[in-house]
Amino acid sequence: MPPGWGWLAAMGQGDVLTLAGIAVLALVPLIALLALVPFYAARKDWIYLAIVVGQIGVIALAASGILVSAH
Repeated sequence: MPPGWGWLAAMGQGDVLTLAGIAVLALVPLIALLALVPFYAARKDWIYLAIVVGQIGVIALAASGILVSAH
């Protein structure tokens, strides 16, 4: 299996296709948090908006693979 996001290139193989389902499930909290951003911005609830944006940042940073430790 290729490291990082390299599994996307092998999506046509059946055993890799199961990873697509896991990736979709991992995106559900991110989609829910993105839906909250305009809601909190419209209400001018800055504390909750900052918390949601911070959570989105942490999820994006974790998914990017920047903080990978070498084995």
